[in-house]
Amino acid sequence: MRRLPPVLARLSIIALLLGVLTGAPVTAAPAPGVETDPAARAQALLATMSQDEKIGQVLWTHVYGSSAQDETYADKNEDVFGPGVRTPAQAVSTFHLGGVLYFNWAHNVTTPTDPGQVAALSDGLQEAARTSGPKIPLAITIDQEGGLVARVRTSGTDVPGNMALGATGSTELARAQGQALGSELAAMGINVDFAPVLDVNTNAANPVIGVRSLGDDPEAVASLGAAQIEGLQSEGVSATAKYFPGHGDTQTDSHLGLPTVSYDRATLDTHLAPFRAAVKGGVDMIMTAHIVVEAIDPAHPATTSKAVLTDLLREEMGFTGLITTDAMDMEGVQLSVMSDQEKEEYARLKADQDAKKDAAAKDPTAADQYTAASAALKAFLAPVRGRVAVQSFLAGSDVLLNTYDVPAVTSAMKAALADGTITAERLDASVTRILEWKARRGVLDASPTSAQTIASVVGSAAHQETAARIAQQSVTMVRNDADSVLPLSPTRTPRLLLTGSSWGNPELLTQPLTDLGFTVNRVETSGDSPDPTAAEVDEALAQAENADAIVLTTYSMAAGSTQADLVARMVATGKPVTILSTRNPYDVAVAGTVAPASGSTGQCLLPAGCSVTTTPSPTNGVAVLNLYSNRQVSLTAAAKVIAGQAPVGVLPVNVPTAQGGGTLQARGFGLTYPSQGQNPGGGQLVPGVQPGIPTVPDPGSPGTGTLPTGSTAPVVSEPQGTGSRHGLSRTGAVVWPGLAAAVLLVGGIMLVRARRRRRA
Repeated sequence: MRRLPPVLARLSIIALLLGVLTGAPVTAAPAPGVETDPAARAQALLATMSQDEKIGQVLWTHVYGSSAQDETYADKNEDVFGPGVRTPAQAVSTFHLGGVLYFNWAHNVTTPTDPGQVAALSDGLQEAARTSGPKIPLAITIDQEGGLVARVRTSGTDVPGNMALGATGSTELARAQGQALGSELAAMGINVDFAPVLDVNTNAANPVIGVRSLGDDPEAVASLGAAQIEGLQSEGVSATAKYFPGHGDTQTDSHLGLPTVSYDRATLDTHLAPFRAAVKGGVDMIMTAHIVVEAIDPAHPATTSKAVLTDLLREEMGFTGLITTDAMDMEGVQLSVMSDQEKEEYARLKADQDAKKDAAAKDPTAADQYTAASAALKAFLAPVRGRVAVQSFLAGSDVLLNTYDVPAVTSAMKAALADGTITAERLDASVTRILEWKARRGVLDASPTSAQTIASVVGSAAHQETAARIAQQSVTMVRNDADSVLPLSPTRTPRLLLTGSSWGNPELLTQPLTDLGFTVNRVETSGDSPDPTAAEVDEALAQAENADAIVLTTYSMAAGSTQADLVARMVATGKPVTILSTRNPYDVAVAGTVAPASGSTGQCLLPAGCSVTTTPSPTNGVAVLNLYSNRQVSLTAAAKVIAGQAPVGVLPVNVPTAQGGGTLQARGFGLTYPSQGQNPGGGQLVPGVQPGIPTVPDPGSPGTGTLPTGSTAPVVSEPQGTGSRHGLSRTGAVVWPGLAAAVLLVGGIMLVRARRRRRA
């Protein structure tokens, strides 16, 4: 073989390095001689598969263990997969699973996360899939939404979550977050993220969505969600838009019951808008919601409704990707296929199991009775789980997620195929879609994970900077009495009492505030509940005597709770009180019932103006900062705002009054420090301009509690080429490959000239 001339060889190496520096995702290519067309590859594989192997492809479920051969949780694996299936690898090979789903409670992802362990598990499971049955690699999936729902913690990049993104209004940051999370998941061998949540959170009492939503404006949710999807999928990780057709206006947790939404079709279209945008943007997957949407199908939850999944999603909206269910072991969807008599029997068996569990906890000799009660409940649920799986598949689902009793579901699917309830063509259609997705996304040809990639990507400095930017730009000041509570000063208010709901993680503020020059005294509260005990409230009150100011965290504070009592008693001390709302942004309404607001509006970030109640306050005042997150990155950002960095976040939702029936603060509301003179990144501000603050139209008349028709969200649409990727701008993804090509071109020209000189 002829060697390249030295000059061209060196230039080729430079070009290769420049290509690597782009950070562009590497999509695995088929081996030489292997068909490259996804549809053709899918058909070739399908032709070799047995019925059992095809059924396995539509089953994506959790496995217990931190490695592929882990037998530590053999009893749990046998409970899900049957006797003799003791390890994750055995589960994959026995049932020819199409995918697995990682959880912390299943010990797949440790806390704190060990990226190397997760990657080794991924490699081991892929090896089990490649060497058994149809030899088809797995979909390896995870719920990595960021913020409240994130399986990878600490070692990975910990972002504040969706509602914090909504408060920034930045599609650039949304895209950058998607890229950061996508690249880190890919490094650990994970190829599907069950994110983002695209629910429009129009119900402040929603128990399951809340801060997992980007906001209550459909256009904002659509724009920010589309940017996240683009970011994730640019790194080779499939995004999943959830929960279709919209879980944002429910008051029942679908893990525990079956929510019903009774609004009309026009209102439903509001909730569908983000999903339409996701379909248009090419999202790979959409996840169903276990909710009944009366405007479409009052008799079935979306997960088992042909009208929702086939007629609406496939035919009307034109979605051609994968439809996956939400977890099928959730109580709500199982209840939906039970008769009234079955529901009564289920309630009896479940109550018996709960009682036996409590008895076994007190008396270990009663463990056998608990085991027997659990077995009776499982036996009862086996046909229910099979029935709901078949109904969902008939409705249009491609992937049956977390069915739990895999043998029962497999048997039900086989029986339905045998009696013609499910046709062979229907099964082939879903399996083909799954195989085409695996071929298109490189799953069929993926290489093992790389320790070097993990070290350079997971939790990288560039990704941490993205998380910090989101957190800092999301902090929303919704109250600052007389413009004087905040900022605090280490010289004016050096001694701080730090307390509040333990679920708000107030301890994570200690070091950031100390680093800023404050002396911090913390009163700890118990972690069994978001509400402190009465004794802890008394202790905080006693310690407040020696403080110059008080900082406390709240976590979905309810009126009449001990959290609210703690706020009221801290306000009554006469010391300045700063409340950090670390979950849903509605705590300001409850705080207003125990501490009336007063004073001016500071510098309002809403062009329409910020209406603030002017009831005189008997205290030195209250300030409220919405963080939308209890993660370290958000609390560090809050500390900076407390010490004087201008808050620039705005409300991504309307905040109702504590009594309901009206709007206390409108979407787009936000305060900052008057005459700040410095922007968050340093430097002088142009008079009247706050960088990073979205331009927001008038959100409509406060007090209605409804979405104004045609309203738009606080979204800033930046150019597509500004997002961050491994420390390089996305512009680099275009510039560097072009530069690499230019280097090779120059090298070729130099080589031709050199040869001409030699001939001469």
